[in-house]
Formats: sequence, structure tokens, C-alpha cells
Amino acid sequence: MSPELLTAYQSAQFGRASRLRVWIFLAQLLVAVPAAISVVVVNGTILYWLALAGTLIAIVYWALQASYRKFRGGAQAARRAGLIANGLAVSFSAAENRDLRQRFAVTEGAASACIDPDYYASELRPGYGRLAELIEESAFYTAHLQSKSAMVMRAIVVLFLSIFAVIAFVGLPYAASDTMMVVVRIALAFLVFILSTDVFGAMVAHKHAATESRDVYMRLSRARAADFPHGDVLLALSDYNAVIEAAPEVVPYVYPFCRNDLDQRWREYQRDASRTEVQ
Repeated sequence: MSPELLTAYQSAQFGRASRLRVWIFLAQLLVAVPAAISVVVVNGTILYWLALAGTLIAIVYWALQASYRKFRGGAQAARRAGLIANGLAVSFSAAENRDLRQRFAVTEGAASACIDPDYYASELRPGYGRLAELIEESAFYTAHLQSKSAMVMRAIVVLFLSIFAVIAFVGLPYAASDTMMVVVRIALAFLVFILSTDVFGAMVAHKHAATESRDVYMRLSRARAADFPHGDVLLALSDYNAVIEAAPEVVPYVYPFCRNDLDQRWREYQRDASRTEVQ
């Protein structure tokens, strides 16, 4: 497989994984809905159907999770192979190419539609210098996208905390009423949703990934002055792989929304790096 096709597989797989993350989030929300409705329902038949609906949604959720892991795992494999093939201009054996294809959950036709000859901005010839620039660029984008994702998750946490605070404040004078008890039970049911999606944990993980990615591209920026020592480049590649594979998926639609701004930021970063190198 060509380096361009590998990065295309990466884009296609991550795109599908990103959309699946939205469906997983919605499934987790829908699981909480029957629990919230059951608070105000006393009819046994309706409760039975609510339990059945909750079970079916849970099954769909598990299926979505399995599919998400498949697409994300394939995307990570394509990303690792693409960095090496694109940076060092090496090819893989037929056996390795076969194993890679088996990890992918999208067809070659679907991947080909995502081919972008300008996916990486580096103009260096193949070698450790080019590989270093590819890792540096990838880490730069990852740091900013993970930071934006952390901001989105923080906004969701603040939104839910605000809603619960308003319920608590407004309902305080009616704390003993039956209606308020129902409202509190519904709020507790949706609190289960917040915990199941681990919104707060995702926020912290996004922030950590942003910090670690920033450390990788800053290390490579310093390595540029020493003409990218091979050991430093390989260690940065290993560390970047560890960071991005442990990080949660970037929040859906963040990249399309920020793409033009990030492209401009990267060009400015490159320009500043070139001026520093000249000095």
C-alpha cells in the first residue's frame, strides 16, 4: 500500500469512529430515559415495556462500542504505518499489508475517496528529518484538537452541574412536596447517564493528551537544531503513539470546525521554526 492510501485509510477509519462516538453518546442518554420515565409510571405493563426498551438500547450500545473499537483500532494501525511509510519512504511486505487490511473496517474504495496528497505539509526528502516533521505536525494538531475537545467536555460538565444547581435552588422551598421528589428522582436518573458517559473523566483525559502532545512537538522543535538525532526521533514517535492511543477520540465535528484555523496556526509555527533555524 502507498503512504497516501494508508493516510486515507486513517482518515476514513477515524471518520467512522468519530460518528460512532456520537451514536454511543446518544445511546447512553437513551438508556437513562426509561429509568427517568419509570419514576412517574406506576402501570406494570408500561414498566415492563420500559425495561425491555432499556435492555434493547443497552444491546445496541454494546454493539456500537464493539464497532467503535474496530474502527478506532484500524485507524491507529493505519496512522502508525502511514507515519513510517510517509516519513521514511519504506514499503511493507505482502504479509504485513495483508494483516493491515484485515484490521481495516472500511473498503479500499471508501478509503481512496479520502486520499489527500497534501495531508502532511513537510517538504523534506524521505528520512528521519521528514519523519520528525510528520510527528511534529501530527502532535501539533493533536494537542490543539484535544484541547478543544477538553473545552467541549468542560462545557457539558458545567451545563449539567448548572441544571442540577438550578433544580436544587428552585426546589428548596418545595423540598417536602411529592412533585419535587419526582423531579429529584428524575435528576438522579440522569446523573447515572453523566457517570456512565464519564464526561468529567473524558475532560481530564483530553486535557492530559493535549499536554503530552504539546510536549512531543516541542521536543522535536528543539531536536531540529541538532538535525533531528535518530534516537530522539524514534523516542518521540514511540511517545506520541503512546499518547494518542491512550487518548479519547477527538470530539466529533471539532476538527472540521477548527481546520482552517489550525492550518493557519501550523503555517505560522513552521514559519517561526524556520526563522529560528536560520538564526
